[in-house]
Amino acid sequence: MNTNWNDPNFQGFGGRQSPFGKRPPRPNKARKAIGTPLSRTLINLAVTLIFAAVYFYVVLPPINLQAEEFYFFMLLCCAVYCGCAVLTSGFQGSGAKGYFGFVKKQCRIPVIIAVALVAVAIVGGIVGWQVIRAGAYRDLLTVETGDFAAEVEEITTICGGLNINIGTLNSRTVTSMLLAGKKANQLGHPVVLDPVGAGASHLRTDTAFRLLREVQFTVIRGNISEIKTLASGAGTTKGVDADVADKVTEENLDSAVAFAKAFAARTGAVVAITGAIDIVADAQKAYCIRNGNAMMSSITGTGCQLSALTAAFVTANPGHPLEAAAAAVCAMGLAGEIAHQRLTPQDGNATYRNYIIDAIYNMTPEQLEKGANYEVR
Repeated sequence: MNTNWNDPNFQGFGGRQSPFGKRPPRPNKARKAIGTPLSRTLINLAVTLIFAAVYFYVVLPPINLQAEEFYFFMLLCCAVYCGCAVLTSGFQGSGAKGYFGFVKKQCRIPVIIAVALVAVAIVGGIVGWQVIRAGAYRDLLTVETGDFAAEVEEITTICGGLNINIGTLNSRTVTSMLLAGKKANQLGHPVVLDPVGAGASHLRTDTAFRLLREVQFTVIRGNISEIKTLASGAGTTKGVDADVADKVTEENLDSAVAFAKAFAARTGAVVAITGAIDIVADAQKAYCIRNGNAMMSSITGTGCQLSALTAAFVTANPGHPLEAAAAAVCAMGLAGEIAHQRLTPQDGNATYRNYIIDAIYNMTPEQLEKGANYEVR
């Protein structure tokens, strides 16, 4: 007898099924969830908290509710919880639609939290925009009066001019600055503002705006990034230094001059923007000054020195704030040039700083008149 072993109808010898025949399909194993709904929730929370603790310890600094990293961290925790919820619930459902409905059911709460976080971040970004928030912290800046406030009005009375420099800003000195500025306005004394670091922090920016609202300034002197912050409500100040992207150059000098004149018209003050090319302007006229040396940028405090010098020049020349401020900027730049000529190869920026002070101390009107390098626009 010939047997065709490949015949699908072959039933084997004695009616038995051939071991080479087709096997029936294996039934799908039912997917089971882990434990009860409460136990699954506890497991999901435990895994998420462990992940959060490890991630926070390894990656994140102390929590700052205003930082982008915090919101990314919370969204990541929501994603981890969703993943755990799907795993512990057994991937129930059939087909794409079934699985989607299952995942949606398991992840409803963390998704709601994630959407809420995104909404809070967007609303917070809009509400926290510096243009909108300019005066929001006014009450926070009202502090108890101390030794500074107790004498500042008396000292201001016996001075011919005032220089308000927020470089070493702290909560105790804000009230003193306001008292001194208002007293100087009452006495008709010139007032200079140096908004050091405006745009670098909320406290500095808000303090500068409050001073502008409550005190009338004769001169506002700062780098281009600080002045842009005061003009637009937002800036890119790098600490107390100007952002390279804001740098005034020969190519953008016309637009920078127009910006300075416009801001001077808004504030009623002379605006002095210092940098590689200095601009000193009121609403009608601007001095573009090219004195100075690039090494001056390596000395901390040259801008603060210039603000004090500007206050002295403006006080000594009442009725001519624009010309006085321009002369002060020329004098500071010329002092940088004279000081640089004295440097030896072994000298550094500390020696240079002292030489600048010496050059200002020894400068004569004739020397300033001859060395000033400027044009009027």
